[in-house]
Amino acid sequence: MKLEGRLREEVAAALPALFAERSALRRLSALLAVLARIIGSREATPLATLAWQPPESAADRVVERVLAFVLEHRAQSLPQERVARVAGVSPAGFSRWFRSRVGRTWRAFLTEVRVADACRLLADSDRPVTDIALSCGFANLSNFNRRFRQVQRTSPRAYRRAARGRDPELR
Repeated sequence: MKLEGRLREEVAAALPALFAERSALRRLSALLAVLARIIGSREATPLATLAWQPPESAADRVVERVLAFVLEHRAQSLPQERVARVAGVSPAGFSRWFRSRVGRTWRAFLTEVRVADACRLLADSDRPVTDIALSCGFANLSNFNRRFRQVQRTSPRAYRRAARGRDPELR
């Protein structure tokens, strides 16, 4: 991505605080917030459109399209068949296709993206955990807690305390 204008200024202003943060969890949360701002911006120019960028393969463009689709629709229900259509591959072969190109299953990737969103919200808001879970695309609190622990190795509530500097053992 090439950052321009106001977006570039916002990212540049956020970076010193990100590197100055002592808590690894807060640093991660701040980094995810910056990345979410970049991804959600129309001011960022994909490097593929710049003249000096080496041409991408057709497979790379398909992966980029699928990842962008998953990021854009991450809070919605994403059945494998829907994502397979975006990739232009059969639903039966999609899991192998995605894993071979991204290095993890698409469900694991989606879970990681959703948990990253939840981490940002847990650290930066006072919203109830249930509201955060539902807004990040998890069907229920039980599934959210299980997936969150799987990715972060801690509970959402403990993550929130640590991110706010209230639990020094988790920093």
